[in-house]
Amino acid sequence: MADDLGYHSLSAYGCDEFQTPNLDRLARSGMVFTQCHARAMCSPTRTVLLGGRTLDRASMGQVPSQSMAEVLTAEGLYCGFSGKWMQRNMPWDHGFAEGLVQVNWYKYYGPHFVVFNSGGYLREHNLPQPLPEKMLDRDLAVEGDQAQAFKLREEYGPEVLKRFAIDFIDRHKDRRFFLYYPMKLPHAPVLPTPDSKLTPEIERLIETARDIPVEDHGYSLKGDRRWRNDVVAYIDKMVGRLMAKLDEEGLVEETLVVFTSDNGPGTDAAVREGVERLPGSKGGVLDGATRVPCLVSWPAGVKAGTTCDALVDFTDFLPTFVELVGGELPSDTAVNGVSFVKVLRGQESGARQWIYIHDGWHPNPAGQ
Repeated sequence: MADDLGYHSLSAYGCDEFQTPNLDRLARSGMVFTQCHARAMCSPTRTVLLGGRTLDRASMGQVPSQSMAEVLTAEGLYCGFSGKWMQRNMPWDHGFAEGLVQVNWYKYYGPHFVVFNSGGYLREHNLPQPLPEKMLDRDLAVEGDQAQAFKLREEYGPEVLKRFAIDFIDRHKDRRFFLYYPMKLPHAPVLPTPDSKLTPEIERLIETARDIPVEDHGYSLKGDRRWRNDVVAYIDKMVGRLMAKLDEEGLVEETLVVFTSDNGPGTDAAVREGVERLPGSKGGVLDGATRVPCLVSWPAGVKAGTTCDALVDFTDFLPTFVELVGGELPSDTAVNGVSFVKVLRGQESGARQWIYIHDGWHPNPAGQ
């Protein structure tokens, strides 16, 4: 799951600017959904995705009991996490057996992390004890005796998350697993990537980014639209590396891969002639805020090269995944989502007639 990647950022949705060969290949290998809707901002989307509930039945920023990972764990899957969390409490409180969380906002260079239960990459940094309950992952200490997170000064955050994801697959390829990989790109600030053409000016900017205080990062470090293409290209590169790993291990045929975004259009591109732009933007209730790219690849179960106009809501992923693994939702778990397994298999055109959308706000610091 990308962060703020607009509907029109991929060729499959009319993009005429960004080059995304790996995502284009993923789109051709499976089903392209044209009416998949998230929420309008980061935290609400994660709440409804992980809980399968709309926000009238879930506290924003608080994953409900019986999260996606807990339900899938009960069905025999080993659940891992790598990326942006943006919820109260942390992934290990909600069924993830291991994971890496990039914390403290959007420090792409000199990033801060918390890692838990890793038996491989970054295991030497495993968190020795749980964090306090209700801890927000944007407030973790990095220095001093009470440090809760660690800093990798010389690293590029998205690259670290990708490495952890690939290491997770490598270590758990012989069992059924679920990997939730919500990257932080292309959320602002839009900065050059390690693949950008380096000039003395860009090298100075990167060095500044490594050491700028977290509290000043979003204000002092201004991004630039000239690097949007580089950022989207890096997302595409990371997806390509992940797919290459699945291919290397012989897992592509039986692995369901979903690529989507948490809202839009923080990053959007020029569109081809004849393509109509979606109205609205992040934080609102129009299509531009909530309709997101959604590519589903599963060679064993989804016909390649198909496009689907069925309504799909982010609450639908939980019941869909549970049905795919042959399980049942817990009887005491209230879920608004509707499984779209039959849509994936080409057996029906879609079960939903409507979805519930609201304007998007992050949880307040007091957690109320």
